[in-house]
Amino acid sequence: MNFREKLIEAIETKRSIVCMGIDPDIDAKQFPEFLKVLEFPKFQFAKKLIDKVYDSIACIKVNTRFFMSDELDQLKLIVEYAHEKGLLVIGDCKQNDIGNTMAMAYRKEFEGFNFDAITVNGYFGSDGIITDGIFDKWYKLEKGLFVLIKTSNNSSKEIQDVNFVNEDGRTFWKNYHLMASLTEEWSQKYEHVIGGVVGATDLLNDKGEIISTSSTMVKEISKILRGILLLPGYGAQGGTSDSLKYLEKDSYCIVNSSRGIMYAHDRRFKGRYNEEDFALAASDEVGFMNEDLNKHFKYK
Repeated sequence: MNFREKLIEAIETKRSIVCMGIDPDIDAKQFPEFLKVLEFPKFQFAKKLIDKVYDSIACIKVNTRFFMSDELDQLKLIVEYAHEKGLLVIGDCKQNDIGNTMAMAYRKEFEGFNFDAITVNGYFGSDGIITDGIFDKWYKLEKGLFVLIKTSNNSSKEIQDVNFVNEDGRTFWKNYHLMASLTEEWSQKYEHVIGGVVGATDLLNDKGEIISTSSTMVKEISKILRGILLLPGYGAQGGTSDSLKYLEKDSYCIVNSSRGIMYAHDRRFKGRYNEEDFALAASDEVGFMNEDLNKHFKYK
């Protein structure tokens, strides 16, 4: 099975499109104090979360930027433990380079940390993704990619929403349409194991008025791209399940929530759980997400 098939199997088997983001910040006020005295606090934090939700989520996404150079052993332990629990692991590292440098980046993420898929920035074009067999080895080893297409930060409109006409005369309404189209071209060569990152949040102008909805972006991009969509922004960043109603028929997606799940004891369930029970609160948040998202996502 390739990465896409594995992820779809997990989605269908668990009836869940939830992707739990793991962004452990010890300095965050919500990070449990009792874990900070342990030898590997970030690993222990992730382990407790995984233990409570592994059978009700599709996968996890680990943000590599939350691990300092002396914490990489904890990152490896998290990936290993998630695999022991049968979870696919996406490395959110946003790699972006060309040639031998990008080949080394792939090796670091896939061989060094054993991620099942990673996020990549397609700004270099195909040279940084697939040219000269750069991804061939990892595709054969059942790895996948998620290319940044439309990110959830509001200032993304400064670049990603620019209108232009391509050199061949094809008009793209927005820059992110072109990136989605390029990603589809790359993905076709690898059985669509290359998916796309599409922020599940609305874009606002300087006055706070909505100028582009997440529903519009999900609808447009899922028409272009057959690869699985990774939708960040749910919960803490204001994203909702409504955009799933506009997902193209037969398209697959996963919806990521990081702080919303990790710190549910201090968010949706504040006052119901104390920090020692943060993992129980996370489990309740996953249950809430599954019920909410499954109102709109159609399983096979």
